[in-house]
Amino acid sequence: MFDSVLEADLTENKMLRVEAADLVEKLHGATGAPFTETVSTFAENYVHPNAKAQLIARYDLEHLKDSFARGADEFSHNEYVHLGGQGFCWVQFTSRIYHSRISNTLRITTFLRNIDYEIRRRQALVKKAAADVLTGLPNRESVSGSVRACLAEKNSGRHAMLFIDLDCFKFVNDNWGHNYGDKVLIETAEKLRKLFSGGEIYGRLGGDEFLVFLKDVPSRQAVEQTAQ
Repeated sequence: MFDSVLEADLTENKMLRVEAADLVEKLHGATGAPFTETVSTFAENYVHPNAKAQLIARYDLEHLKDSFARGADEFSHNEYVHLGGQGFCWVQFTSRIYHSRISNTLRITTFLRNIDYEIRRRQALVKKAAADVLTGLPNRESVSGSVRACLAEKNSGRHAMLFIDLDCFKFVNDNWGHNYGDKVLIETAEKLRKLFSGGEIYGRLGGDEFLVFLKDVPSRQAVEQTAQ
């Protein structure tokens, strides 16, 4: 079930066991090394730069002891980890802190599992569900959600919404066919991408209808100029 297993004695600050696949090959010689030193080595060699400090803080010796004292003896998290030639991938860490009756010390066991495929598949499904099939623009649900999130912000300023409808689109479909009409919609989407690349919210509502939501507009005149 797991790619790697790490076990350490927190009371003695010592690594007890390293059963590692490619996931943590550099830690094969870590048995007997200080736990704190091993955590730093792992963070430096494997974890994405943006998450190194957070991982070191999460596995801080005193923090783990305090967590156990408060009853938080199990936790799980995902990290972006480097796998040598394979590049970065998502890895699930599942840790359990417990008191060993044999050694009468506090220990931690951490299981590592490669969940990159699961995470990327989930992200692809979310992205697919949020995109209009024809144009690739955000669809009605995605645009609505983004607009609601913007309006819910505490420091939300003054915004504007542009509704775009293509004139005579039915005439295009009736005279040149739906395939040609699809090309018109795709071209319209490309023009919107070129026009709006500064953080605006835009997408296709359906049919020949598009929407652009402008955040924090300075004035009505500026909106009218953008609309033109």
